[in-house]
Amino acid sequence: MRGGTFRYLSKQGLSSLSKNKLMTFASIGVLSACLFLISAALLLSVNLNSIIRYVEEQNEIVIFLDDLSEEKLAEADNQIRAIEGLNSVTFVSKADALKEQAAELGDAILEGLQDDNPLPDSYRIKISAYTDLALTVSSLEAIEGVIQVNAPSNLAETLASIRQTVLIISISVVTALILVTMVVIANTIKLTVFARKLEINIMKQVGARNNFIRFPFMIEGGTLGFLAAVVSIIFSLSAYQAILALTAKESASWMSAVYNNLIPLADLWWIIVIINITIGVITGVISTIASVKKHLKV
Repeated sequence: MRGGTFRYLSKQGLSSLSKNKLMTFASIGVLSACLFLISAALLLSVNLNSIIRYVEEQNEIVIFLDDLSEEKLAEADNQIRAIEGLNSVTFVSKADALKEQAAELGDAILEGLQDDNPLPDSYRIKISAYTDLALTVSSLEAIEGVIQVNAPSNLAETLASIRQTVLIISISVVTALILVTMVVIANTIKLTVFARKLEINIMKQVGARNNFIRFPFMIEGGTLGFLAAVVSIIFSLSAYQAILALTAKESASWMSAVYNNLIPLADLWWIIVIINITIGVITGVISTIASVKKHLKV
């Protein structure tokens, strides 16, 4: 397509937006709302995953050991640290465990236990992925000298279920909203095509190719998607910044924990921009092609 032809067809597509101002305004409003909800679903999903990872990191596996010789203890230590997927491994001797209990319960309660310490040596372990918890526990239990492994299995199952549910809901919402976006743009283009039906018929009669007729409508659909994306980006980023500011002011410890694990706007803004513009423009063009196709059969 030559430069002059491209400019002419682009101008025709853009002029349709100004000729149908009311429909253009309504379409941009609906599309912006759809794209805003898509952004909200994505932001909610990534931040929930971040918070879930934080909750996982706060829980640990505790391993209790039998009375082992220094040689056996060193061997068990090597086997524990060799297991894949462990974020941190902390050894707690029976003497240190007794001191911790004394600090919590008071020295008087533990008086006389220094010479006959009933507490076992132990390890406190944090893992990188709770989806591997069952395998990790099984590997730890198989180590010689390990008498008990305490692991938050129920929590791991709950977190995995929440993560999967959030993922399914986010995908469903995004898919549904993209379809709604395509329907809105397609209906807008249909009105434009109907208004120009006589013009299209004349162009077909004089030998104009389908791509020549279709291109202005593609420009119109893509522009609608782009303008809606810009509006959605402004509202999405402003709303997210407001939420970050609101949670930052809360003094409650759990709110502070939530705020500290929300993803900063600086790390997300470019993703929101790309996703909104990509979805807006592509759905605009695709829905236009589908809408115009049957109207070209004149």
